[in-house]
Amino acid sequence: MRAKDAVLIDERRRVLTFFCPCSSNCSCKGFRPKNENTYGRKPSRETKMEPRVIDISGSFDDGEMTPLEIELDRLLRVEDNACAACGHSIGDHSDKIQQMSEKDVEKFHQKLQDIKQCCSMLSYVEPEHESLYVLYNTMQLLMKSLRCLEVRTGVPSFGEPNFEPTSPSPLNIVSAYLEAEFNEANVEVKRLKAEYGSIILSEMNFWNLPSYDEFCKKVEKIERSRYRMLFTRWEYYINMPTKFCTLTQFQAVKIFGRKALLHFLNFLVNTANDTFVPVTITQKKFQEIKHSITDFAEKLMQFVNEGGDVDISTKSGPVFEGLRFEKKEKLSTEDGPSTSSKASEAEAKPLVPRNRKKKERGSDDERSQSDPDYTAKLKTVVWLTSKENNEMETSDTVDSIAVDVERSRAAVREEHNGLIQFRIIGNDLDPFQEREKLAYLVQLQTLFSVQLPKMPKEYITRLVFDDRHQNMVIVKKDKGVIGGICFRPFPSRSFVEIVFCAITANEQVKGYGSHLMNQFKDSQIKSKIYHLLTFADEFAIGYFCKQGFSKKLEIPEKKYKGFIKDYEGATLMGCQLHPQISYTKFASYSKTVRDLHEALCHSSGIANGSRVYGGVEHLFKDMPYPTAWKKIPGLENAKIYEMPEVEEDLEAKISEIIKKLRDEDYAWPFREPVKADEVPEYYDYIKFPIDLKTMNERLKRRYYTHQHLFIADLMRMFNNCYSFNGVDTDYYRYGYNLHVLARRLVNQRFPDSPLDLALPEQKPAK
Repeated sequence: MRAKDAVLIDERRRVLTFFCPCSSNCSCKGFRPKNENTYGRKPSRETKMEPRVIDISGSFDDGEMTPLEIELDRLLRVEDNACAACGHSIGDHSDKIQQMSEKDVEKFHQKLQDIKQCCSMLSYVEPEHESLYVLYNTMQLLMKSLRCLEVRTGVPSFGEPNFEPTSPSPLNIVSAYLEAEFNEANVEVKRLKAEYGSIILSEMNFWNLPSYDEFCKKVEKIERSRYRMLFTRWEYYINMPTKFCTLTQFQAVKIFGRKALLHFLNFLVNTANDTFVPVTITQKKFQEIKHSITDFAEKLMQFVNEGGDVDISTKSGPVFEGLRFEKKEKLSTEDGPSTSSKASEAEAKPLVPRNRKKKERGSDDERSQSDPDYTAKLKTVVWLTSKENNEMETSDTVDSIAVDVERSRAAVREEHNGLIQFRIIGNDLDPFQEREKLAYLVQLQTLFSVQLPKMPKEYITRLVFDDRHQNMVIVKKDKGVIGGICFRPFPSRSFVEIVFCAITANEQVKGYGSHLMNQFKDSQIKSKIYHLLTFADEFAIGYFCKQGFSKKLEIPEKKYKGFIKDYEGATLMGCQLHPQISYTKFASYSKTVRDLHEALCHSSGIANGSRVYGGVEHLFKDMPYPTAWKKIPGLENAKIYEMPEVEEDLEAKISEIIKKLRDEDYAWPFREPVKADEVPEYYDYIKFPIDLKTMNERLKRRYYTHQHLFIADLMRMFNNCYSFNGVDTDYYRYGYNLHVLARRLVNQRFPDSPLDLALPEQKPAK
């Protein structure tokens, strides 16, 4: 035993080894205690232990320990110093911890307490609430700090103070306003106005920002991304330090600027008469001075918007006499995380716990014994949960599917909350039709004219108001029409023509375009129309390709030719709809299927990216006989499933045969149709001519629905050659050689076909 293996580690340092990677050149990311059922077994580095997944964010009943707390508690109880994941000693995980000072150990122990607090709070936050994102980011930064043993917590992705570098702080703005407006007033007026300013600053410092949906009800024309960023920064730098002792406490009136102050003043003015609840003064006192406070806030807003009579472009400056604010106090180290909720009870918004059910003891064990697939299902779910947790860590790669799903979810969420709605409208030529519908049509016509500048306005107007055309529009609250599709249905011919499709410029890249097209597809499926056609210019081809459109049309040309409008310089594209698919849910469904597939691979041992093995060369060295696949490291628990061989696509097989035949040197007489001006008598003898080019065109038109049709065309091509050309000609010899190759290829690709490309009895004469 090495010396460091025998070192006794105190409890605080032993707990920290849970996050410290092994120093023995293995991939173990932290010391893991052995389970009770493996306790007492001698650790072996040759023993391949299945890495266990720890879900640190599970939802539990009040008073129940989180999985992280259970693991740390077991780490202290189990006396065995061998890691269950890699087999190495706890000393290999504690090299850096042993060299730490007591002060640093205490700081990391506080971070660990904050992580536990994070895990407990996660079970009380609604999934759609914005604070869930802040909690995840906080836990990610704390976990990264522990894994890297960095005393300083990293900077989150949403930045660090100061957030408005070109604007002074709210404290300096209020002070400048008082200096400009009341510098010449008497002492009593100065004192009174300074008191109003102090109340506003104190209330802003303790302001609990409403969620996005609540804020939109009170304030109009708010930019969603700007407010969401403000909420995230406010939650992390102002509210979170009152619950977590390792985070630095900032004051909102010092780190934010003009925009944040305007948000608060607008909120105060709009809610002072009904829902506003003061924190730093009593409700009774606020009711007495409510009108004076709101009047002060309105004039302050006007001062900020106009820029005032003084220069407020600097961050620093003297504070008006008597102006002060109540500071938000940080959670002290002595309070600990158990008292954090009480310490911030006045500041924090009460969180509603999720709906949870009591776990029935023994039910999981009974089910695992009765259902042999339950263990595999459980592993799949655990891996998926772990994958979601790991995705919180910063990464250079971008999951395009996840981005599309998140955008579509955002649009669906807005539709569910009533912020946007979809309507199908059209001009029915009724002089008494709804004025609202006509207003929407005018807005849509204006939108198309702006977004499609190459289209004549008269042409757009004629089609939008044509009674044969219909329009699906997105109507956004307080904004009107922000996007739409103008289309003409042809129910008798089973297709619909998309004439115009556009989203207003300032509402793009928010998922509205994809959600609009998905809503349009679902509406056409309800009408039993399964083909969409459109002419796309060079700028729209990318969008339509993302929406499932293709240049290869699935509908016969005779169905649409002469019925749809042709545009010069545009590309005809089509999309075939599946009647059993809900396209508004398809992106989320696709991501779920992909994640389940990856989880199944991990649970069956097919894919194991968490362990790196030393290779397989040594297994076959000096070994004259094959090695069992289960002896290969990493495949001990893998399962082999016998699956029927997937038959290759018929179109791909035929395309490959035609390509190989065309590439032969002696195939040149068969690559193109015989020209009538060069061989005038050919078409007098050959009634059914065929060649490789014609066969390739038939393949593109989906003519070959069965292999027999293709083999019959090949046979006809060679029979035409033999009947028209003599046995002593070069053409006969070329056809015979190509026939031999074609027969071999057909037998390889279609071995079960009863048709045979039989060679002629007469071979070439030369």
